[in-house]
Amino acid sequence: MFERFLFSKIEVWVLIVFLIVGAPAVLLFGWVVQYKAAGGQRGGAIGDVMLSIAQVPETLIRTLFGWPQAKTCCNRRYQLSTTLRGLNVST
Repeated sequence: MFERFLFSKIEVWVLIVFLIVGAPAVLLFGWVVQYKAAGGQRGGAIGDVMLSIAQVPETLIRTLFGWPQAKTCCNRRYQLSTTLRGLNVST
């Protein structure tokens, strides 16, 4: 019964492995992008590539609509408040 469940049309074991590997990868990607966007110096070329990937939607919006600068969070500096009230935006 369990084996039949795991090898259905979409093999469930492949989905489980994908989720186990994918969830931490997405979290790591988000953390690195947030760190680099906030002005972090570590991460090297991999961090720069991840930041470039995260900015693809902004580039696409600029290309499609001809905007000189897309109105996204990437154009501002965000600093995490130490009081955990949220993000302080400095332009």
